[in-house]
Amino acid sequence: DSRGMREDWQQVAALASDLGNAKWQYRALAQLGIAAFYDGDLETARKNVGGALAEAAKKGDAGAQIRFMTMLGIGLVESKLYDQALPYFDNASRIAAATPDAGYPFNTNEQRVTALIGLRQLDAAQRLDDDILARADQEKRFLHQAFALNLAAGIAKARGNRTAATTILEKAVMLSQAHGFTRENADAQSQLSDVFRESGDLEKAEHFATLAAASTQASGDMWSV
Repeated sequence: DSRGMREDWQQVAALASDLGNAKWQYRALAQLGIAAFYDGDLETARKNVGGALAEAAKKGDAGAQIRFMTMLGIGLVESKLYDQALPYFDNASRIAAATPDAGYPFNTNEQRVTALIGLRQLDAAQRLDDDILARADQEKRFLHQAFALNLAAGIAKARGNRTAATTILEKAVMLSQAHGFTRENADAQSQLSDVFRESGDLEKAEHFATLAAASTQASGDMWSV
């Protein structure tokens, strides 16, 4: 819900300004950029997140740098500029590795897999996705399990293995529905629609396309709608 998100972060920005808290002013700026991204305003998203990243770097704010670099990489991935996205993920991962409290960079690595799939570097994508799945299972991070399963299905599809993709996606749907992960469920349903369409089963393709459309609208993610 980008509108609700924007309203919350506008309040954070106003409070940070009143308190003279520079750290939360630039953090709020970046999050307002993400709200703009989901509304399709890519210029504002780039400007906000880029400006916030510059401020975070000046302050040595590792957590913000990891997050903002990943955000900028995601914007490039969405524009299919995969080779340009990878350096942002590389830098975010480097900072995370040097910052023990940062934990495992799930989001950064997930987006890196997406970029690697886009570049057809499927073996590298598979290795990293397997690592994400193992860490998500170890830490009981079910949302990241669902995300990584959708990525695994994308790798299988890119290899032309529709049977494996279907099996993985059915597992992703079950996991997403069990935990209420609406966006991840929509992604899995959409991918299932693609698989069945490509295999000539248009009835199932239409069924899953309809489910994906409904799930996406239920998520409130206007960008994906």
